[in-house]
Amino acid sequence: MQCSKSVIDKIQSSVRRDEEELTECSSSLESRKRSLLSSEAVAAKINNLLLMCNFHSFKIKVSETDSGGYFIIRNNGDKADIETLSEGERNFITFLYFLQILDDEGTKDTKSFVVIDDPISSLDSDVMFTVSMLIRDLIEKVYKGTHENVAQILIMTHNTRFHNEVCYRYNGRYPQEYHFYRIIKKSPEPNSVEFYGQVNSIRTSYQELWDQVAIASREEFANHPWLANTMRRIIESFFSTLGGELNLYEIDSNMSYEEKIVHNSLIAWSHSGSHTIMDNDSINLQSHNNEKWLRAFRIIFEKTGNISHYEVMMRNANQFIANII
Repeated sequence: MQCSKSVIDKIQSSVRRDEEELTECSSSLESRKRSLLSSEAVAAKINNLLLMCNFHSFKIKVSETDSGGYFIIRNNGDKADIETLSEGERNFITFLYFLQILDDEGTKDTKSFVVIDDPISSLDSDVMFTVSMLIRDLIEKVYKGTHENVAQILIMTHNTRFHNEVCYRYNGRYPQEYHFYRIIKKSPEPNSVEFYGQVNSIRTSYQELWDQVAIASREEFANHPWLANTMRRIIESFFSTLGGELNLYEIDSNMSYEEKIVHNSLIAWSHSGSHTIMDNDSINLQSHNNEKWLRAFRIIFEKTGNISHYEVMMRNANQFIANII
């Protein structure tokens, strides 16, 4: 009987060990299944974004041998060497993967501080807009506190267009959460970081031209000798470069006779103030106040059906000027 009890104890002990191993294997299997499902979801999201941005020559696939790993395949199913991708393609895939990892729930017990440094290097304009949209979406989630893993974001760039694409929706909108900084290079002295609070000090060249018009409109009876060049550059940028109007004298078809006279005078004055050496006549011309030129400038946009563009740009410029004064 004693011998039989000893055998039974050994068998029961062996059964317990087997049950523990089975439980451990089941847990490991479930963990691997969850990891595989998560990896498949990440790959699907990245591939959808690649297609949306017209990247049709390759996609990513989950590795069957490397847990949590991926590889790139061509349309014919062959594995692609990462070195065969362009720098822009590699950067875009890396950025998309980075965003998906941030969205992976439960990856960390504490929220992260995220730094995004110029993610649009070597990307074309279409992809830049997609990257900007994705970053704006990330910012919105962090601001609302709905992002599971990110507590704060720092975005750095030297690209003016990308900067404005990312932040135009937020300029001055979140007084406590949104701040602008500018790194000023003072070689050979150390660089300095300037704090601008909720004021976006970065402007495009076109916005800066409208800023000058807004400044002149606040002092319309003052003399602004630079106004002629500013108006010419705006008119040429909007009507010639974007609108295809080669002759600025011919955009006056909807104007009255009196308005046409002032319009033609404005075009002639702006060209004179931009392209000729200042002689006595031009000095006398610019010594008058600029009120009538500002009015004629507005009429151009009004009579050509573009008054909404004028109003948006002037409103934006006046808001910017008010913030920095």
